[in-house]
Amino acid sequence: MQIARHPLYCAADYFRMPGPGRQNPPILVRDPSTGEDVTMAYKINAADCAACGACESECPNNAISLKGDVYAIDPNKCQECKGSFDTPQCAAVCPSDACVPA
Repeated sequence: MQIARHPLYCAADYFRMPGPGRQNPPILVRDPSTGEDVTMAYKINAADCAACGACESECPNNAISLKGDVYAIDPNKCQECKGSFDTPQCAAVCPSDACVPA
């Protein structure tokens, strides 16, 4: 059965990928400027987040905000600091290493 897809893949698609014992492929989004599929941005592991706020002030795209007790990255805003820095700044400043590739 073929499912019609929006140009941006739904995050739920990630959870329908191959199951236990098989590595899930990365979440992809379509880059509107090039039309190519690219790896989705960084994420913050809630279990590791110390909620210190160091990442929020470093993000050049304002993609990080407090959600409940921890910070979260909006994948629609995160550009992995491309064009601003050589490396994602959230990962560079996070004291608990909670900012990781999605």
